Amino acid sequence: MQIDTAKSNPESAGASPLSSALAMLLALTPILWAAEVPANLGYPMLRVQFAVLILGLGLCLCFLHVDARGIRGGRSTGMDYLLAVLSFAVCLYILFRIPRLVQTLFVHRLEAIWLSAALLLLTLEGVRRVLGYPILLLVMAFLAYVLLGHHAPGVFQTLRSPVDTVLIYSVLGGEALIGPALIIVGSVVLIYIVFGQYLVAGGGGRLLTDFALMMAGRNRAAPAKIAVLSSGVLGSISGSVSANVVATGSVTIPLMQRIGIPRSSAGGIEAVASTGGQLMPPVMGAAAFLMVEFIGIPYVDIIAAAFLPALLFYAVLSFRTDHLFGNLPVADPDILSRPKWSRIVRGSPVFLLPFIGIIVALFVWNRSPVWAGMLGILLAIASSVVFSYGGDKLTFKSVWRTLIRSGYAAVDIVIMGAAAGIMLGALNMTGLGAAVGVAVSGIVEVHLLPVLVLTALAALVLGMGLPT
Repeated sequence: MQIDTAKSNPESAGASPLSSALAMLLALTPILWAAEVPANLGYPMLRVQFAVLILGLGLCLCFLHVDARGIRGGRSTGMDYLLAVLSFAVCLYILFRIPRLVQTLFVHRLEAIWLSAALLLLTLEGVRRVLGYPILLLVMAFLAYVLLGHHAPGVFQTLRSPVDTVLIYSVLGGEALIGPALIIVGSVVLIYIVFGQYLVAGGGGRLLTDFALMMAGRNRAAPAKIAVLSSGVLGSISGSVSANVVATGSVTIPLMQRIGIPRSSAGGIEAVASTGGQLMPPVMGAAAFLMVEFIGIPYVDIIAAAFLPALLFYAVLSFRTDHLFGNLPVADPDILSRPKWSRIVRGSPVFLLPFIGIIVALFVWNRSPVWAGMLGILLAIASSVVFSYGGDKLTFKSVWRTLIRSGYAAVDIVIMGAAAGIMLGALNMTGLGAAVGVAVSGIVEVHLLPVLVLTALAALVLGMGLPT
């Protein structure tokens, strides 16, 4: 089965030249930052300035590509262009002004208030369009708690915070909207989104699907197992849900439907399996990099801790699909025709070279995840040009098209990072995060199980809209 990566990714379908240019800039900016191009050109940037630039590009692309109803690729209205221009203007102003602005927040307070209010409102509108009303309401609930927490009872009571202080801290505070979450997303996660898109464009996703088909064969519920296996393997090296769905879902979902699995169930299996790819080492989603940033645990230790739970996740998912659909008869056995091993072996460098390169960079050379991701991008492009799989050989033109698709795929994670930053800022302002941490530490000394249950519940609630 052939996969047309242009058609299988509707993000870039019907896009305007302006939004395509913004998508390319959004994907290219983290690469240039990681390569220290601004510093080498004599224009060094602070990390917070880089975060503002990523947010500005992400908001511009959001307003031009996602309309007011949340539909992607629709026709942009005058209001959409106005919001895009405002987003870019505000972020560009903050980018050049922030080194001085942070030092004089209380001297030029009115300037900080207006800038913070404008960027916060624009970001909330971006959250509404991309993530929907549930996450918008969750973010606003955090902000409301900062403003009204002094009315809360008991340990949840906070100090009274003026509206202007809340506005400034929510945006310009050290750990808020323009803070660690957005910095990690821009400097690390976007690198692996680009990497995942090049892996898919060169046929890596199709190769993994064929490999999974070989492993599952004609067993019961084989297409569902193929979705689980291929999504887990691809997720181990891409860390991108969108790249995972595009690469494996375009094959596995039609296969599941053809053996009688309902469309909703087929999509649900692929969505869960692809999201679980963020748990599979060595390359995981933004959560792992945020842990490194916040609590200082080495990335290698996080990988070691995540490996067994990730295997258990996919084992349970595989058992569940077998239980639900294992008794379905396969009306057309030819749809599970097994590809030849020789074909898979010949095309294996498309996936193996980037995978081995990232493993060696992380564990042998002790390089940073950013450095390993850059190496993975180069190896993914080189292996796809030389070897390819299923005719998906990269050309100069397709390299740029893949970069544009990477930018469209990055919009969601940029907006998610901004939303997470607002909530983190609210926790820091109220002191609730520290209070909960102290309380949890006290419980851990006596019982570990309640802490694990509370952590699972918190991850479950937040994961409904912010899986990373």
